[in-house]
Formats: sequence, structure tokens, C-alpha cells
Amino acid sequence: MLLKGNLTGVQHLGIPTIDLNKTIEWYETIAGFKTIYKTVIDYHGKVSVTFIELGNLVIEAYQPSGKDYEEIKFRSKGHIDLLAIDTVDIEYSLEEFLLKGVQLDSSTINGPVLLENFFSKGVKYLNFVGPNGETVELSQNLASEDCINKTVLKGWSHLGIPVTDINKSKSFYKDLGFIEVMNAEVKREEGIIKAAFMDLNGFHIELYQLFGEDLEEIKTRADGHIDHIALDVLDVDQAINELREANYTIEETVPSFIDFGDFAVRFFHVKGPDNEKIEFNQKTFK
Repeated sequence: MLLKGNLTGVQHLGIPTIDLNKTIEWYETIAGFKTIYKTVIDYHGKVSVTFIELGNLVIEAYQPSGKDYEEIKFRSKGHIDLLAIDTVDIEYSLEEFLLKGVQLDSSTINGPVLLENFFSKGVKYLNFVGPNGETVELSQNLASEDCINKTVLKGWSHLGIPVTDINKSKSFYKDLGFIEVMNAEVKREEGIIKAAFMDLNGFHIELYQLFGEDLEEIKTRADGHIDHIALDVLDVDQAINELREANYTIEETVPSFIDFGDFAVRFFHVKGPDNEKIEFNQKTFK
């Protein structure tokens, strides 16, 4: 296992946007997020950044400028496919989202989908289209007994990453300290979808391997609407050196630095087996 004692858990999910105000309004109005910090930084030009929070889920929404802004305009589905939010009542959440004018994703256009062999009693889920085209999944674990307030979206359910070789991807995340807590196969007429949930201190990544044309399409993807997942480390220099020695694909030669005002971060990015971008981030408060 790599980064033992150094990697502590998930920090945030990074979503680039061409309209930051629209993005923040959507997540606050539709899903109940709250703004916890906003600033403007200088990183390859002016970047407006807002951190929003729902339970244990933190999203870093950011609007770049110049060439980076123009590149964002042409993004589509990427290496990281979706963010999933826990709900205690999928049918109620569906009604609420539709009343607010949110568009259902074509993958669940007929309503909640039941996956009977996920976890002990199954899972129901719905996919919606977020403000930047990102897929926002609502997920109800049918084994959960938390039904005190059905209006509440609770925070992280999981992060969805489509993969081309699920065994290779499981091995990659296990090396980083993730534990496989569930695996299942979803049988369709045309083939079988393989899925596995990987856990790091309560944060779940869902790895799923499709088949046929969908699998081939995954192989062609670039960075998408959801740009990266950031993980907390205690010592970023130790982390980059350890992963470099283990022959991981690292984008930076040394950790980058950003001053956010109230705090500063040093970070670097690693490419996963299907080029998903994983940020390792050490935050220092002033």
C-alpha cells in the first residue's frame, strides 16, 4: 500500500464552468448546497473559485479565463462520469427535481432504476443533467433506515468512473489504500456491466466496466465536465516522491502552489488507469 499514514481521505470534487454564478445557483437552489468559501486566484490567469458543501460533499466550482475558459466550452462526458448524492426517498426527490425544472438524463428517462444486487437490499438511482452538462445522480440505498426527513439530500453517495479494465483499476485504487466493499454484475440483453465500489475512509468510488460500443466510447474520452477528484495528504512532498518512485504518471515535476487567501494549497495530479485525474492536496491555513 502506498501513502500509508499520509493519505487521509477525500477533499473535494473539481468542476470547471463557463458560468460560475449559474453553477452555484443550480447546486444551492436545486440540491441544497451552501457556499462555504469564494475567492479569485491567479492560476494560468484569473480564476474565480467557489467552494460549496452538502453534508460531507465539497465541490470546487471554478471559472477560468483565456485559453482554459475556451477549452471548457467544448468539454463533454469525461474520464470521471458522474457525482452521486445520497437521498432517502428517490421518488420524492424525483418529484422535487422535476418541479424545479431539472432535466432527467436520457439514461434514466423512464424513472428510477433498480439494481437489485447492489449492497444488501439493492439501490435505486436517477440521473439528472447538471448546469454544465455533468451527470448528477441521486442514489437511494434500500438498506438505509435513515428516513427521518425525506426532503434531505445527505451528501456523498459515490463518484462514478467508467473503466476499460476493472481489475486493473481495482488494483490501482487498492494500492492507494482503497478497500473493495462491493462488486456486482448487471446483466443486460447485449452484455454484462461489471461494477465495484472502492472505499477510502467512507468515500466511495464506483468503478464500472461497460461492453460493446459503450466500452469503445469510454476509450476515446478526454477530460470532461467533472475535472478531478482531490484527496487530502499530510505531506505533499513525500506523496509525490513516493508515487514517482512507484512509476505513477504525474503531471507536475514539483507540487503546484495556490494562495486562496485564508488558506494555501500545494498539490499535484496523477493520471489513473483510464486517465482520470486525481489530485493530491495539502492544505495549510494561515
